[in-house]
Amino acid sequence: MGLKNGIFNKGYYYHNTHDYVKEIASRWFASDVKNKEYAMLEEQVKLALNNVRPSLQNDGGDVEFVSISDDGTVSLKLTGACGTCPMAQMTLKMGIENYLKKEIPEVKAVVGV
Repeated sequence: MGLKNGIFNKGYYYHNTHDYVKEIASRWFASDVKNKEYAMLEEQVKLALNNVRPSLQNDGGDVEFVSISDDGTVSLKLTGACGTCPMAQMTLKMGIENYLKKEIPEVKAVVGV
């Protein structure tokens, strides 16, 4: 079967390619939107952490943003005196997590790494 009688002649190749391009474009657009939303959420978290940071620094510690997951879980690292403090988990949960949840409704939990 030559090209004249094959799938190229019947428009099969064109339609499947067109559908493929549309699907790739929609995936790219969706991932681009998701990446922008992630970047905006990450920036909000970082800005909110700047409000918490002075209290931690007064005690010789600090906090570093690590990541945020799709389900709204923020991963943070306590450093300095806060990293070895026996109250570090309480600081994360009762202090930082409560503040971030209040300021940014998309945040569902905070975990230490």
